[in-house]
Amino acid sequence: MRSRLFEAAQDLYRAAFNAVQWYAEESKAHKVAR
Repeated sequence: MRSRLFEAAQDLYRAAFNAVQWYAEESKAHKVAR
């Protein structure tokens, strides 16, 4: 049970990290475009 919870937490962390990376890239691109 615990390992499944840990896997879910890892997936959530990975998704959040990807979102942050994407947001950083997007804001950088917008600054360059302006």
